[in-house]
Amino acid sequence: MHDIILIKKLSDKKLFNRLMPYIKEHSVSKETWKFLNTLRNYFKSYPDNDAVIWSEFKVFFFAVSKLKPDEHVIYEAYFKRIEEVDADSEVVEDVLKNYITRDYATQVMNKALNILNETDEGVIEDVETILAQYKKEIGCAVTKDDLFVPASLKSAIAECSSAGFTWRLNELNKSAGPLRIGDFAVVAARPETGKTTFIASELTHFATQLKDDIRPIVWVNNEERSSKVMSRVIQAHFGTTLSDLLTHEDEYDKRYAAEIGNRIRIINDDMGLNSVKKLSALFDECNPVLIVFDQLDKVHGFTREARDDIRLGKLYEWARDLAKKFGPVIAVSQASEQADYVNYIPMAMLRGSKTDKAGEADLIVTIGKDREDEYKRYIHVPKNKLWGGPVSKEELRHGKFEVTIKPEIARYIGVY
Repeated sequence: MHDIILIKKLSDKKLFNRLMPYIKEHSVSKETWKFLNTLRNYFKSYPDNDAVIWSEFKVFFFAVSKLKPDEHVIYEAYFKRIEEVDADSEVVEDVLKNYITRDYATQVMNKALNILNETDEGVIEDVETILAQYKKEIGCAVTKDDLFVPASLKSAIAECSSAGFTWRLNELNKSAGPLRIGDFAVVAARPETGKTTFIASELTHFATQLKDDIRPIVWVNNEERSSKVMSRVIQAHFGTTLSDLLTHEDEYDKRYAAEIGNRIRIINDDMGLNSVKKLSALFDECNPVLIVFDQLDKVHGFTREARDDIRLGKLYEWARDLAKKFGPVIAVSQASEQADYVNYIPMAMLRGSKTDKAGEADLIVTIGKDREDEYKRYIHVPKNKLWGGPVSKEELRHGKFEVTIKPEIARYIGVY
C-alpha cells in the first residue's frame, strides 16, 4: 500500500521532482521502480503536463514497457489500486520517511557487513555518522554548526556585505544599498501611483546583474494581466515607448531574448498558483534568486485565522522565510486611504496589518503622489535595516527623494 500511495502522490510533477532523489531502487518493489522510471519518462515526453493524466499515462506505460502476459496482469492491478487509493499529504510524509529510513538502514547493513567481512577499511563508528545524517534528514536533529552563527567579525561582515542587487534608481543605492539574500522589502503606494512601473524598472536592472537564467527572478503577479506586465518589463528594459516596440517588434524580441531571456519569469495569472502551498512548491522547483509579489496581500493562505490582520502577519512572515531560503523578496502593498496625495508616506499608513508588515520588513519604500504634477513622485524610506553598500550614505538611510515617473518608457528617473 505504501508503494501505491507513493505512486499516486508522485503523479504531481513538482512533488515527483522534489521527492524522487530520496527514493532508492532497493527501497521499493521492482514493479514500483518500473512505475517511477516510466513516470520520469512520461514527464519528459509531455513537458507541459504538471500532473499525470492517468488514462494517457496508462496507454504510455503499456506502450513503452515490454511486458510478459503475466506481468501485464500485475500492472493492470496496480492501475486499479492507484485509482482507488486516497493519498493525503500527511500519509505521504509518513511514506516518504519510511523510504528514507529503508535507505539508511540499507547503508548501515552494508557498512556492518563490509566491516565484518573485512572488505571495508571503515570502522564501526562510521555507523554513527550514517545515523546522524539520517536524523538530520528527517528533521529530528541538528548539529552545532547548523545552530549557531560563527563567532567571527570577519565572517559576519562578509555575510552582511556580500554582493547583492543594486538599484536602477540611484537614490535607493544611496539610502538602502544592495538587496541581498535574507532581505525582505515592502514597496507601498496608493492605487494608480506607478507601483508596477517601479517594479518593472528595477527588476530589469536587477536582471542585467545575473550571469545566466539558471536561477531566475520570479514575479508573482496578482494585479494586471501577466501578458500586459511582460510588455511593461520589455519596455522598461529598453527604456522606450510602446509604439517604438511595436514598430520594431522582431528586433526588440531578439534583443530581449539575448540580453534578458528567462532571467525574469512572470507567473501566468491563469494558472491558479496564487496560494502559499502551490507557490512554495513552485519556488522549491525553480529555485529563484529573487521573488516579487505584486501584491502579497492577495496570495491565498492562512485562511483559518479569525482576523485578516493576523492572516496578513503570517503571510508576511512566510515571505520573510522565503527571503532567507532563496534570495531577496519584494512585496508590493497598498497604502491606506490616509495616504492619498501625501508626499512622503510613513509606514503607519500601510494598509492592513500595519504592525506585522512593518515588523517583518527589513526595508520599506513608499511612493507618494503629487496632486498638481501627475509625473512627480516622492520616494520615502521610513524603515531601513539593510547593511548598505559602497555608495550608501548614513544621512540618507531614511531618505526622502523627489523623482519623476515616465510611464511612456516604464521608468522612474532620479536626480542622483
